[in-house]
Amino acid sequence: MKRFNTRKLAVLSILAAVTVVLQILATFLPIKINGTALSFTLIPIIVAAVFYGVSGGAIVGFSFGLVVFVMGVTGADVFTLWCIEYNWFFTLLATVARTTLCGVFVALIYRALSKKINNKFAYYVTAVCTPVINTGIFVVLFMSLFSNSGKMVELAASVNYENFIAFTVLFIAGVNFLFELATTVLLAPPVCMALNKVIRK
Repeated sequence: MKRFNTRKLAVLSILAAVTVVLQILATFLPIKINGTALSFTLIPIIVAAVFYGVSGGAIVGFSFGLVVFVMGVTGADVFTLWCIEYNWFFTLLATVARTTLCGVFVALIYRALSKKINNKFAYYVTAVCTPVINTGIFVVLFMSLFSNSGKMVELAASVNYENFIAFTVLFIAGVNFLFELATTVLLAPPVCMALNKVIRK
């Protein structure tokens, strides 16, 4: 048990570190759509959730949200900074709480799927569900918490969106969701299959 816990802690530490590095790179690289950084950070969350369950998904998900929040505090992520200037607590919910919940839900989905279907297919279904969950939680929180933000309303109007729901779904989340969906489906299942024998040994 002690050996397992030590290895679990080591692997989750590595996955959390990879998540932080990926998000920092995404923040500083000039590849952004509608001001949103495109990153591969959902892949480590899937790996953690698949192999280490709810605690693994929550820990790596938390690290993802925390680095997004910190990038906002430092001003590196302008959009998150705008959210913090409006309400730091709401932003904490939309970043850290959202990604932690995503990790938990992904782990629960994989656990349920793995009991009914083979691992390979479970990896793919989980990979599809992950960006849906992540984006879904974000959209609900963002629309609920930031619809009264003057800066966000101005931003929506500046890109010809009078409807805040359409602005959130199509402008803020839309392209990022498609990128996350494509990358998780293409990369997460092969990574999980490659790690399966190593991590479960």
